[in-house]
Amino acid sequence: KSKKSESESSSRASEMSSVYSDLSSRSDATLSEYSTPQERIKILLERMGEKRSSTRIQSLKSFIKLLQTKFLPHELEDIMFTVRDRLVNCIKSKDNKESTLAAEAIGLVSLNQCEINSPELLKTLKTIMGDHSKHSNLRASAARTLAMLVFVEGIGRQDTIDCMQELQEYFNSKDVVVLQGVVSAWTLLASSLTRETLVLSILASVGHLLTKLLDTKNVQVKEVAGRAVALLIAAYTEVESTSDLKMDHKSEATIEEFLDNATEKLQNLASASSKSQSKKDRAKQRGNFRVFLRTVEEEEEPSETLHINENEISIDGWNKTLQLWEMRRWLSLGLQKHLQENTMLADIFDFELRYLTKDEIKEAREDKIYHAKINARARKKEIRDGWSKKTSALVSFDDE
Repeated sequence: KSKKSESESSSRASEMSSVYSDLSSRSDATLSEYSTPQERIKILLERMGEKRSSTRIQSLKSFIKLLQTKFLPHELEDIMFTVRDRLVNCIKSKDNKESTLAAEAIGLVSLNQCEINSPELLKTLKTIMGDHSKHSNLRASAARTLAMLVFVEGIGRQDTIDCMQELQEYFNSKDVVVLQGVVSAWTLLASSLTRETLVLSILASVGHLLTKLLDTKNVQVKEVAGRAVALLIAAYTEVESTSDLKMDHKSEATIEEFLDNATEKLQNLASASSKSQSKKDRAKQRGNFRVFLRTVEEEEEPSETLHINENEISIDGWNKTLQLWEMRRWLSLGLQKHLQENTMLADIFDFELRYLTKDEIKEAREDKIYHAKINARARKKEIRDGWSKKTSALVSFDDE
């Protein structure tokens, strides 16, 4: 073991020295000078080690944007020791903003199919999540990143359930930002389990906690709790109709109480008219909870179709829909790029990657430019017509 640790330390040191040997004199250069993503990653890692917090924060923002818009498994894997060391140092920073960005970057590295996970990192994330002196955004980000690492690694059903139980401990938090983060993280992990596991191992212990969250005043917390409730109800409905459930009397009574309370609260929220909320919040809440309510009353689950590289990707059911929503939150505008190249997303959403030829790429680009020009002309015509109507109205008013 000692020989192995010595060899790992020496390889890590040699890797870091090779990464930075040609960058020490170029730390102030702009990223535009570097043509390849690997060169950009190296200079960003160099800047993450600077003493000034503002420099580290800016480099983390650029690193996050790069990971969202590009799929870079090979570029990251070659220097993974360095990437892990830099991000772990940043997440332990006293600056909450820097730590929050580092947590997000760690989650994105894992989405790029790189093994950044380690016992030390998981322990750090759990410590941050439970530290009430940390900023709410940092604690929520730590919860989401922890869930993403466990989700991507797929390290086993029991490990997933254990992580979910740790997240459940914060369901009574009075901090709405933390609450939203831990419930979203819990829901992502729940969506990775089979429906039999959700019903037999999860539902009885957590159902009452989620229905309680539907009474909170915060719209975002209600929405994420509603998603989790809809997933559990869909799982129970499917399992009950397809198999013979064997549960003790106490669990059956608990689940029946959960179903009754959840149905009543979803119905109230789907037709809410409280004046304490803004008109926009009320409309959003009613729309979202009508979707959740259809799962209860009509056994209907959401579905969506994505079009990627002339492929149709069908997203059916709450499990895949929740995973897609979470990927959208993590990858933002880079989701389409990752769906085109990331084999892990292909496995998650069960489709086959199709790579376009050069001619097809050229044709798609020309078609995009063509439609952009048409839209621009239409917009200009709309503006001109609008000004013409205003001018006519003013002239008519002057004549009168």
